[in-house]
Order: sequence, then structure tokens, then C-alpha cells
Amino acid sequence: MKKTQIFSIFLAGALVLSGCGKPSSENNNSSKNSTEPAPVVAEAKVDPIVFESDNALANSLGMLGQGDALLKKKLGTSVGKPIQITSMFVWSLDSSEWEKGGKLHLMNDDSMGRAYRITCSISSENGDKFMKTKKRRVIVASGILKDYSSTDGLTIDPCNATWQESDAPK
Repeated sequence: MKKTQIFSIFLAGALVLSGCGKPSSENNNSSKNSTEPAPVVAEAKVDPIVFESDNALANSLGMLGQGDALLKKKLGTSVGKPIQITSMFVWSLDSSEWEKGGKLHLMNDDSMGRAYRITCSISSENGDKFMKTKKRRVIVASGILKDYSSTDGLTIDPCNATWQESDAPK
């Protein structure tokens, strides 16, 4: 047998094994489906974790005792998910980033320790609105749970803070 015949037999065998020798109807239908769009899979809507108030959350985490271990686990495993604190009293703030055009960090009363601190990191624009009447007030804090630890508390970032102007003390 000549070298060219051996090469031809080898090449024909390789084509058969790869499926290139099959009629087009037997080939995989990737060429047929290449013009069809991929099916769109709708993302499931995730309900936010909701707490009535910052005090209710602190009590559940153990301000008055051991706390709910399952709640701590839920918060620890829910990073990246929506969360809402329906009534959070802003006790202090960190404006160091906001003064440079960044976020304003609003914090509740953490006099019982950092473990019960809730930080709501709002946009610079939302911070501008808050700082027009830079006073302690009750806000609704909603956004994405960025971090939770039983030693450093809970961080919502990005956070959207809303409030009633009438809630701001005079």
C-alpha cells in the first residue's frame, strides 16, 4: 500500500469517527439551532429579609441573652440578598467617604456593642438629601446585605434610606 492510500484510509476513519462523514440531518443540530436564540430563564424574585426595627433585630440577635442561632446563620448565609429594616433610628454617621463624593454611612445606636450595629451605606446623592437636615431620625433602610458577623454587626450596601421630613427632630 502506498503512503497516500494509508493516509486516505486514516483520514476517512477519522472523519467517520468525528461525525463529519454523516449526512447533515444526522449531525448534531447546532447548525440548525444557531439562528435560534437561547431560551431565557427568568430569575426567581427573592423576597427581602424584613425586620420591624433595629431594636427587634438586636433583641433577636441576643442583646438580652444568647440570641437566635438560626437567625445568625440566616444572616451569615444571605450575603448578597435583599434586606429591609422598616424602622431604624440613625444615631450616628460616618461622613468621611461622603465628603469626598462617596457613600454616607448611617448607623443605629450601637451602645450595646458593635455586634448590634446596623450600617446603611447610602449613595452620595441620597447622602446629600440626608445631610440637608443633619439630624437623628428614623429611616427605612433597604438594600443588599453586604456583610454580617456576630462581632461587627450588619452592613447594608448599597442601601436606600427613606424618611419622613416630619420624623426629623427640630
